[in-house]
Amino acid sequence: MTKGMKTEAPSVTDASAPEYPEDVGAMPKRTPGTASLAPFVPKLQEAIIEAVLDTRPERATDIWYEDKQTGTISVMRYGFQWQFNPTASLLWKRLGPTLKEILAEFQKEYPESDPKEIRFLTVEFLLHAASHGLVELYPDVLEESK
Repeated sequence: MTKGMKTEAPSVTDASAPEYPEDVGAMPKRTPGTASLAPFVPKLQEAIIEAVLDTRPERATDIWYEDKQTGTISVMRYGFQWQFNPTASLLWKRLGPTLKEILAEFQKEYPESDPKEIRFLTVEFLLHAASHGLVELYPDVLEESK
């Protein structure tokens, strides 16, 4: 990594999707729709981010592996293989503490990075991953409802 944390948006790709035929051009593998903060006005974005900061996100599956050469993570869930980019992989490996604690660790390790941008991109990734069943944002609430 460079001095600051790479601020590439964490992303998830469905690696098990079929490739598009060559005649339609250079299209990437199918990437599912994202649970994005983008459509919301900044005030609502901030409210959503604040609500997610207090969560203790957990992996929804134990079926995953790390590519030792690239450091990227691949996750199996619901019969699909999801590939994370390096930024999302770093976050996946840190899941367990609250999101506030994870972000505080990132800020200590990458003080040159913009904390608001990292916070925004991290929450957006977690919402996307949760919408596809890869993480549980509120595992304590799920346990209480059983």
